[in-house]
Amino acid sequence: MGKGRKPTPLPVKELRGTARKDRTNKRAPRPEPNLAVDVPARLDRDGKAEWERGLAELTGAGIMTPGAAGMLWFAAYWWQEALIADRELRKRGHSIVGVMGGIKNAPAFARANVAFRNYRSAASELGLTPASRERLTVNTPEDDGGLEEWLKKGAEARARRAGRAS
Repeated sequence: MGKGRKPTPLPVKELRGTARKDRTNKRAPRPEPNLAVDVPARLDRDGKAEWERGLAELTGAGIMTPGAAGMLWFAAYWWQEALIADRELRKRGHSIVGVMGGIKNAPAFARANVAFRNYRSAASELGLTPASRERLTVNTPEDDGGLEEWLKKGAEARARRAGRAS
């Protein structure tokens, strides 16, 4: 197993605008976006709400695939677990008195910490966090002026640079 940074999925590179043909694995599987994804039965009300929110974002970006559905389930599951632990912390408090009389963190505190960390990891993988979303760009119909518009913008930029250089 290789070491180092995980490769960024091609759909994410395409949204960021960093996909290059010379660095693209031509033999990598390319799953088609799948819009017919049911809410997993194991999720509670909070998990289902997070599932629906994430599904709307991924579908809107055109990157909802069966593989993304699994990761979205993972994110929604850990979101519901984090909220369960958070409710327990609010009810019982963040600390308890240990057997020897010392004060220590409540068990729900560790569960909440793990759940929020796992949720953040999965949400970041999918581009659902504000920081990971900032790295994505989506072309809108107004942005796509075609080749002529792109060439015109390039010529204008070169002219501005030439004007500053003199």
